Amino acid sequence: MERTIKFMEYRWIGYLITLFLFIIFIIGTIKRGGFNWGIDFVGGYKIIVKFPNPVQLSEIRRALENAGIKGEVQQYGDEINNEYVISTRLQERGRRDESQSQGITVIENAITSAFPNTLVVGREEVGPAIGDYLKKSALYLIAWCLVFMMLYLAFRFEFRFAVGALVAVIHDVLLSLLFCGFVGIEINIPIVAGVLTIFGYSINDTIVVYDRIRENMENMAKQSFKEISNRSISQTLNRTILTTVTTLMAVLCLYIMGEAIINDFALLLLFGFTMGIFSTVFVATPVIYEWKRLSKEA
Repeated sequence: MERTIKFMEYRWIGYLITLFLFIIFIIGTIKRGGFNWGIDFVGGYKIIVKFPNPVQLSEIRRALENAGIKGEVQQYGDEINNEYVISTRLQERGRRDESQSQGITVIENAITSAFPNTLVVGREEVGPAIGDYLKKSALYLIAWCLVFMMLYLAFRFEFRFAVGALVAVIHDVLLSLLFCGFVGIEINIPIVAGVLTIFGYSINDTIVVYDRIRENMENMAKQSFKEISNRSISQTLNRTILTTVTTLMAVLCLYIMGEAIINDFALLLLFGFTMGIFSTVFVATPVIYEWKRLSKEA
């Protein structure tokens, strides 16, 4: 006999956890001064430099500060290559009227003056207009994904199922973005790709549960929707846990063993995939149950 966990009875715990996370993440993001937008969205400069000898991150940052440049430094590639990525946002420098080439030159001069024979192996320049365009494009992309997902689920299941999945996905996306603001992750194009990855992973797990609910609604026609929901989630829980744990193991290896430049991306996926399990159990299905309960159908 399969054990049925009474998830719907515990849904209030899920509501409280969600409320707690939103409050903590919003407060933390505000205290940090808002989201840490990368140069992809606000404009700025990024260069990759190769040092002739090993250097410390603190030494590079000190050289930038001595030149009046507030930038971020990350190791690039293998440690033995002595390559680093130096990026600074346009708005932080307070020189929106300066040309992009001048901004790159200022950074290069600061580095080559402090570390002679340093080689600049890559340059990237993003203007504020392009940054605004990319930001709007990212928001439109997420919005259109939500619309098409809702239409698909409304066609395959029922409209209320589409609403439940939509609420769960918005829950995961918003919490993931707020998590970035809370821990100070720079929001750039790879992070947007990570959010969309979380989007797809979350909805995939939700559809598996919805499929089982639809099957059980036929096989357990005399049971209440609460009992059907509890049974359906319990039946798919092992699959959900095993799939997510194996995925999290791969992402964890990427976070621990990967280079610093992809750590933020991996950290976001670790959080987002975990929230995907939570939202499937305590958001997607409870939304449908609450709808049916309020309409006296549960």
